[in-house]
Amino acid sequence: MLKKSAVTSTKLFTLILFTGLIWLIDGIPVFAQSFASPMPYTVGSNPYDGALGDFNGDGKPDLAVANNSTSNISVLLGNGDGTWPSVPAI
Repeated sequence: MLKKSAVTSTKLFTLILFTGLIWLIDGIPVFAQSFASPMPYTVGSNPYDGALGDFNGDGKPDLAVANNSTSNISVLLGNGDGTWPSVPAI
């Protein structure tokens, strides 16, 4: 059987441990994530799926969208800053 001082020490150690963990968690800087507002882009009828790639070889990500109703693909050539023109290239 533990003595009263041992029980008190265990409770104190547990309290210090939890306080330290909370301090560590609260002390970690959390960087807020932010995203730009959604931008609508014109593509074909009933877009089904999309893919990113450098389709024209300019080193900028481009967006290809498969259009289900019209059975074609819309390609938006990237501006290099994470945006695409509003008119599909193909």
